[in-house]
Amino acid sequence: MESKIEWERVELLWREFLAIPINSPDIMLQWLLEELKSLCRAQQSTCVLCLNDMSPSLRRNDPRLGWRAVAWVPSATNPFQDMTYAKRWAEDPSNVADNECYLGFVRDAGTTRSFIMDDVMPGATPEEARKDGLYRYYQVQDRLVGIHAISPKIEVYFYLDRESDERFGTLERDQLQYILEGLGPFCRRLAFSYGLLNGQTKLSPRERETFLFLLGDKSEKEIAAEMGLSLRSAHQNVVAVYRKLGFSSRASLMSSWMDLQGGS
Repeated sequence: MESKIEWERVELLWREFLAIPINSPDIMLQWLLEELKSLCRAQQSTCVLCLNDMSPSLRRNDPRLGWRAVAWVPSATNPFQDMTYAKRWAEDPSNVADNECYLGFVRDAGTTRSFIMDDVMPGATPEEARKDGLYRYYQVQDRLVGIHAISPKIEVYFYLDRESDERFGTLERDQLQYILEGLGPFCRRLAFSYGLLNGQTKLSPRERETFLFLLGDKSEKEIAAEMGLSLRSAHQNVVAVYRKLGFSSRASLMSSWMDLQGGS
């Protein structure tokens, strides 16, 4: 049976999301995580940016098939804010080797896709589907996953979790998939803000903070004051941001940011 997508609510989500200034990617992300949580009746929502820059020959023998999580962003209203356990769990190859859920998620890497647990573990009981320690630690009873593929090497994961026994169904999956299809420009800008796009170098947390200020109208002197830095240190951060992202000036950076659309 075809799921009945709540089109009016989804279209309202899009209108409100697109009204947020694009020079505020973190605000946009937090708003999106809250709306997805509400739309899909989840208790937790988390965004994870993943990168695969491993050569194909090494990737074949890697339990994680080359994928690494490089940034974790939980919703500000999640009951669990500390992602330390999740990061450590993901970095341990033994947790993902032969893990049906993980392999199901990455199998079609490079395509935008969404999953309910029955998609990756057909017929599994709730206990079987959440058998690993990650689910138990964060009290996850069921999970809906949406993945926007920026390119074959960069993907943005959206995890929606329920703490109740109610299972996600095809309606929530199909609504999430529809929303994901239109997130291309936003996801590219989000990856851009971390220095993850092709030809870029990942920004440190301090450099990313500087980058976000550069998207606004503050001068370097004002940025230094906001960050509690000397003008010299702030300028060094600005120069590092330009170098890592491949720009020579604030004007060229802003021009690229504003023009950023689809593609790899």
